[in-house]
Amino acid sequence: MRLFLPTAAALLLASPTMFSGAQAQGSSSITGPELASRKRRANSDSKSNASSEEKRGLDLIRSYNEELLRYLQLTTADENSLVPTPGPTLAGAEVPTEAPLVPSECIVDVDITCTLGGSGLPCESLTAPPLGICVPADGSDLSIVTFEFQSTPCAGGDNDQGTDAVCSDVGPGVPPSGADVSIVCEDNAEMSAIVLTVTPSSGITAGDTFTVEEMNGGPLPLSMVCTISDTGSGAVLQTNTFDLSGDVSLDLKDSFGSLILVSCNDVTCIEELNFVYNLSNVGPDSMTFLDLFRDFNGVAENLVSQVTPNPLLPGQSTSVSEEFTIDVCTPGLFRISIAVEAEPANGPVCLADDVIEFSINERPTTPTTVVAEIPTAAPVAPTPAPVPATPAPVPATPAPVPATPAPVPATPAPVPA
Repeated sequence: MRLFLPTAAALLLASPTMFSGAQAQGSSSITGPELASRKRRANSDSKSNASSEEKRGLDLIRSYNEELLRYLQLTTADENSLVPTPGPTLAGAEVPTEAPLVPSECIVDVDITCTLGGSGLPCESLTAPPLGICVPADGSDLSIVTFEFQSTPCAGGDNDQGTDAVCSDVGPGVPPSGADVSIVCEDNAEMSAIVLTVTPSSGITAGDTFTVEEMNGGPLPLSMVCTISDTGSGAVLQTNTFDLSGDVSLDLKDSFGSLILVSCNDVTCIEELNFVYNLSNVGPDSMTFLDLFRDFNGVAENLVSQVTPNPLLPGQSTSVSEEFTIDVCTPGLFRISIAVEAEPANGPVCLADDVIEFSINERPTTPTTVVAEIPTAAPVAPTPAPVPATPAPVPATPAPVPATPAPVPATPAPVPA
């Protein structure tokens, strides 16, 4: 928008002599005293006129400045945008105001459920298996065993089988923990018809577990030998022979070189835990989960990427699941916790957390069960018949005494002369 300034500003540039010069023109024919008198009057009039013109110019500029100030108050920085002048407000009329923005409310509820993978029981019910030989309580044979592989030489074995367990390192021995091995287990008896299945049998590294069972589900042999070989070259690294008959000690956590017994039949040190983290939006507004931190005995991870759907609508729920495997033959405290942070569309974030703790105690001691012939105990003499508590009754009345004594002869026998 263009601004046109009034010409009053130009008046400031006009000097008083402009007016006096104009008066002087056309008077050049006047001379003498009259000219001098006229010049004096002209000078006086010029000064008066100049003073009057200056005053008019200043008044005009002052008026212009006031109009310009009012105009600028009605304009914005954009010359094409005008701020409308508010209309008159009626006396007593209430001016409407914009309603304030109500912040969203965020309320989230979380909880953890932990169950055992095999039974579905709560994790808090978990107990360690008892000590003792690793045979079924009913005296039946072993049908399946599970070992954990560790890169350990024969000298690291720990068991109570004595000479019934034989471990031999071959060549360089077991490889470093990162190398793969293959394992084959067989009946130690010659010409045996028992075929054993190892699962998995190759690609095994330190910390992995494998099972051994009879191919058709029958009992395991009385003595078994397992051969550990390098997966790549096939070179034998270690052999292990141990007794499974139950006649000698066999217990969970027994180690035979690189092999550690972790389960036999249904008795096991390995338990699978199922964790479910339940998330619910119990507030009136939708929310977006920003974080879902899980910490299980120091193993922490943010699982927010697994939350679906995200965001959650009011009243909606979802869950995230995980599985962990633990060794229940080692006593200790187990703690699982989650902490979530969620944010509504408009408002502050909200937090929630939950925790579950349970512990595994020392394995209880039980009598060692040995599957062997039990000698017959010596016979025990029969128990004598019980003695009556009450003695035989005594007659209350004594036997009757004859009232009349036997008759005595009245005459004594004659005395010989």
